[in-house]
Amino acid sequence: MSIKLKSANQGFTLVELLIVIVVIAILAAITIVAYGNVTNKAHDSAYKSDAGSVVSLIESFNADTGAYPSATANVNATGQLTWSGGTLTAKQPADIEIYNSPSKPTANSTVTSCSLPSANTVASAAPGWNTCLLSTANVYPVVFSSGGACVYYYQSAPSPNASPWSYATAGQPSSAC
Repeated sequence: MSIKLKSANQGFTLVELLIVIVVIAILAAITIVAYGNVTNKAHDSAYKSDAGSVVSLIESFNADTGAYPSATANVNATGQLTWSGGTLTAKQPADIEIYNSPSKPTANSTVTSCSLPSANTVASAAPGWNTCLLSTANVYPVVFSSGGACVYYYQSAPSPNASPWSYATAGQPSSAC
């Protein structure tokens, strides 16, 4: 009776290796997609919170001056709310600038370059987050009216045809956001 021993030189077959590689690729793809959704939701929450800070600032302006900022004034070149008595610098978060926009942003609206645009200027450029960085500050488009303001922030669109823009309101804006 003879016993056959397997050779020590045998390894995995090409088919076995391909199956392992495909399984690893599928797991990697699932992980990357899941991570992307988590980061998008985190960004959305941060932008919504920032918009809430701008609303609070506008309400502070109203409490200090007795009126909401006007559509053509009250935003200086560095994105701070101003009035004849000074600025709200002490109340305005350091990382938020206000961009006085004449109208609701469109799907492709973005702030031009990395400097604060002049008042009442909207640029149509690449779609995406509504700001570029101004030093360390995010710029939020705001449409002022006599009774309040609409503060716009960018978030992931709920469907391909929906606008990615959402808003928070201060006071009772005279026109719908």
